[in-house]
Amino acid sequence: MIKSFDEPRIQRFFAGDSSSLQRSQEAEERLTRCLTLLDCAATPRDLAGLPSYRLRGVKVLGTHSIQVNPQSMVVFSWTPEGGPSGVRPASLSSGEA
Repeated sequence: MIKSFDEPRIQRFFAGDSSSLQRSQEAEERLTRCLTLLDCAATPRDLAGLPSYRLRGVKVLGTHSIQVNPQSMVVFSWTPEGGPSGVRPASLSSGEA
């Protein structure tokens, strides 16, 4: 279960407010799937078996990302209690991760 979000817009989007993000229908559907998978994962390894989402470790120790589409990803940390926290979007092109 997602413990926290670092980006209020993505938290509102996950709660059902599709107007909080201005993305195409296809991008919104993909982001919804990514967040749902993240919410259901018991460990980061649960996401590793999903090659189309490309789970990766990021520059900061303990931080991971899953790819939403060729331009963006969702970045998060995994809490010791067993859940993602600090969930936020990032752009692959800007090197935000």
